Parts: sequence; C-alpha cells; structure tokens
Amino acid sequence: MYLNPDYLNALQQVKQHIDLTIPERIDVDDLTKVSNLNKTKLIRGFRTVYNTTIYRYWLEQSMAIAKAMIEEGAQIKAVSSRLKYSTTGSFRRAFKDVYKINPTEVKTQ
Repeated sequence: MYLNPDYLNALQQVKQHIDLTIPERIDVDDLTKVSNLNKTKLIRGFRTVYNTTIYRYWLEQSMAIAKAMIEEGAQIKAVSSRLKYSTTGSFRRAFKDVYKINPTEVKTQ
C-alpha cells in the first residue's frame, strides 16, 4: 500500500506529539490539528502505519514510562499521580492490561 510522503509525515508528527506530551491524555480532535488530517484519515492511517491504535500506542508508551519509574524504586501511587490517573486502581488496571502483571510484581522482580 502506497502512502504519500506528506501523509506519512503527518502521521509521524502525530506520533512525535504523543511521545513528547506523555503523560497528557490524548484527544483525537487535537491530533487532527497537529496533523492537518481529518479524524478518519488520522485514525486509519495511524493504525496502518504503526499497526496499533492511537490510544493503544499512547497507553503502551505511558506504561513503559511507568514500568521504568517503578523499577527505579518509585512508589506506585506516585507513578499513578505522575501519569495523571485519577486513582491507583485505574492505573493498576491499565498497567496490567499492557504487561499482564500487577505493578507491585515489577518491584519484586
């Protein structure tokens, strides 16, 4: 499948924007402004190029940061707060969704 260079560049800008703004929550409407793509082209293109959804990419990048912080000795509550989760329970669920283990298990490994 051929994607023109401008389209690919717009998708790369979106990915870079997500990377630079973590832990901020993503909003597809804001990403359309970053990329100058409409919502449908943005969502479909991101999935095609990166083989994941925008939300899943954001979640995995956020949880990679969380895992590194926990491995360095940060408290789960502090990590949850840093990543702007409203509760540690919602953070734990997100972490388990990505890594299939609880964040407390990372500390003991």
